[in-house]
Amino acid sequence: MGDEPKVEPMKQDFHFYAMDHYEEVKHVCRQQLDNAFANGTIARTNAENQLFLLTTLINARLIKNWESASPSTRAKYLKKEEADRKRFMSEEEVASRHCATLTARRRSPKQSGDLERAGSFGLSAVDIPSLDGTKRPKSEFDLEGVECSVKRAKAEV
Repeated sequence: MGDEPKVEPMKQDFHFYAMDHYEEVKHVCRQQLDNAFANGTIARTNAENQLFLLTTLINARLIKNWESASPSTRAKYLKKEEADRKRFMSEEEVASRHCATLTARRRSPKQSGDLERAGSFGLSAVDIPSLDGTKRPKSEFDLEGVECSVKRAKAEV
């Protein structure tokens, strides 16, 4: 099963914005954190939490910058989200078809005949009841009859 297609999740506009601005924001936040340690705003005892503090600062700054971004900037990233949505939908469709192909039952040549279908499963001597409760002779059992009965049952609901 190693050859099954993997579909990457769809990404939102903020994801693309964050990826484009991550390095710049990381640099600014690292300087801010270093300055806070240097001037004593943050105690040296919190030095082991530096990675946690840096990550928190980066996330807060990215969110703040995103919220204050101009409509044109946000529209640019919305276009990227739409393109990724199209990619995701097409990959998902391909993966879905692949999965359906893998799980589809193959019909043997014996099962391909209309009247032979019930007999190949040992049901040739059984009267098959219809959906309306009446018994039908086995010779009337075919796919069209089943489809008609299903449509009739669905219409009644």
